[in-house]
Amino acid sequence: MITTCKIDIMSELQQFLYVLVKENYTEGGKVKIDTVLRIVYWEANEELDYDSHFVIYGKRPKSKITGKHTPYRLKCYTQDQVHKLVRTLVGSEHNVAIELHQFYGYSDDSEDWYNIDWKNTPNDGSTELVAFDTTPTKMIDGTYFLDFGAALSKVLDVIENNEVV
Repeated sequence: MITTCKIDIMSELQQFLYVLVKENYTEGGKVKIDTVLRIVYWEANEELDYDSHFVIYGKRPKSKITGKHTPYRLKCYTQDQVHKLVRTLVGSEHNVAIELHQFYGYSDDSEDWYNIDWKNTPNDGSTELVAFDTTPTKMIDGTYFLDFGAALSKVLDVIENNEVV
């Protein structure tokens, strides 16, 4: 069972696994991050009346064209839905890193149980367990194909079927 973010005792340590998807590209010789997605799996909880699901915490960088991008959260119920969403949000011509992390920190006392204060205290942090870097392949017709599906499936299986102890 994965611990939910709704913890009533502020001093209780909160730990869980999550997947980090980073879309990056090179511009002027520098690597820039375009999209960052954190994917957390929440087990069903009868007390809070919700089924098992994934929540994708997304963030884009500030843009000269559109200004500041606001972070967002989206809910998916299956791995297939997560795959389709990630494919929609990530450009096929960019590099993508798929990482598995263990988060450890102190939860804030928010009424929003999906709220994760990723930098709540100086003690908070995460440990990268594994990372898969993928690069696109340019096809004969000039389009790009980015195959990160297998890596994403592996780490989604881990967060769905394992818990931190």
